[in-house]
Amino acid sequence: MLIFAGVDGTGKTMLRSYDTSYATVYGNSHVSKLWRWPQWQANSFYVQGPGLVGLETRGLAQSAFDYVVGRWTSGSRVFLAGFSRGGAAVIETAAKLKKVGVSVQALVLFDPVDRSYVGGVGGYSLTS
Repeated sequence: MLIFAGVDGTGKTMLRSYDTSYATVYGNSHVSKLWRWPQWQANSFYVQGPGLVGLETRGLAQSAFDYVVGRWTSGSRVFLAGFSRGGAAVIETAAKLKKVGVSVQALVLFDPVDRSYVGGVGGYSLTS
């Protein structure tokens, strides 16, 4: 079985109201195109990325992890893709999957960013 989980670039943020092309650009992003690939359509997960600050990154990584683990069986092939902050989320997802013995066949990253979280939620704190 093929399983896909994708997290796109920056999601809901107040800046979207100033960028009328946002929905058009992300609607046809590489991650969303991969999500729509027919061979894994029955087992695919897609979500817009975290907001501008990135506080949702950990939760999106957990959602992708939960999705994959909930469908994984022996012999499954897992594919992850992420853009920008979504790339950081799927890197985190891959690390979590490794810890439970689920290997990732491919990790496709489009301009990923650092996995650190703002404000000491995880990773680095702004004060340290």
